[in-house]
Amino acid sequence: MTVLESSFATRNASGKIERYQGFLLDITEKKRAEDELRKRNRELNALNAMAVIATQSFDLDEILNLTLRQVISLLGAQTGSIYLGDADQTTFRRRAGWGQRSADRARLSEVQFDGGFGELVTRSRTEVITPEYLPHLPPLVADFIRADGLNSWIWVLLWSKDSPIGMMGISSRENRLYTSNDENLLVAIGRQLATTIEKVRLYEETCRAYEDLRKTQEQLLQSEKMSAVGQLIAGVAHADFVNKLFKQAQRTHRVVQSLLSFARQRKPQKEHVEICKVLDETLALRDYDLKVNDIHLERDFEPTALAVTADPHQLEQVFLNIINNAVDAMLEAGKGGTLKVRVYA
Repeated sequence: MTVLESSFATRNASGKIERYQGFLLDITEKKRAEDELRKRNRELNALNAMAVIATQSFDLDEILNLTLRQVISLLGAQTGSIYLGDADQTTFRRRAGWGQRSADRARLSEVQFDGGFGELVTRSRTEVITPEYLPHLPPLVADFIRADGLNSWIWVLLWSKDSPIGMMGISSRENRLYTSNDENLLVAIGRQLATTIEKVRLYEETCRAYEDLRKTQEQLLQSEKMSAVGQLIAGVAHADFVNKLFKQAQRTHRVVQSLLSFARQRKPQKEHVEICKVLDETLALRDYDLKVNDIHLERDFEPTALAVTADPHQLEQVFLNIINNAVDAMLEAGKGGTLKVRVYA
């Protein structure tokens, strides 16, 4: 019993205490309720902290270790572990740990349950495994759960649809009986953690898919560039070098340099670029094709230098695509035409 005492002493004429009198108020239930309230507040704060890290981070190891530390602190345990399953749903690897590990637990960084967790656990979709479940578990699973060798333990299975994707367990040196409230708390944490694990894995799969798509796009872009280079080289190779040998030799040198620059793979790099200069170099690549197809080129470039911050090779590629589209459109309509290129502020 816990009581609140309010007492005083009564003295005689000589000042000696004759008696004590007062009141004792039984506050056992009040203190229990206050302790329970403080415990619930700690649990809510822990759940909130785990929810925050789950929404703000995609670092699975950080999430698992923070969750395990919160659980150990809430339930006063000494050690804990979290294992996550591989795609085969039979191999589980230790991804988070806390506290002093026994030699047996240290060896179990990876464990394989070929027969699963047993018919009872699977059929009832058990979320909390306590000592009374031991007789119903496969021997390998039972030995794994008791590997810490401490007096008290409890494990939570993390489910995704109809199969466990992980498990979290804690152990304590003291003999203690985990209450139904403790089990309910662990179930809530386990469900939240299972959802977070699925979210992170989906994010990681999305990132891998995006990276594969990016590499495929780069390969496709390079293929298109090399195709354009082949088309441009065909135009350069048929130039008339007989009458204008020196002039065309100089032009060919410039064109080949442009072709090599255009075909080369490089990372985008922004710099100050004169639009008219880039356009002139791009038009030079199609000069032969324009002439043999009777396409007249009209330039309307503003006399003042127009500079922008951009990647010149990407701009060259964009301009070349636009010019190619225009030439192709004129050739489809019939031979000849006028290609107007205008640059203005």
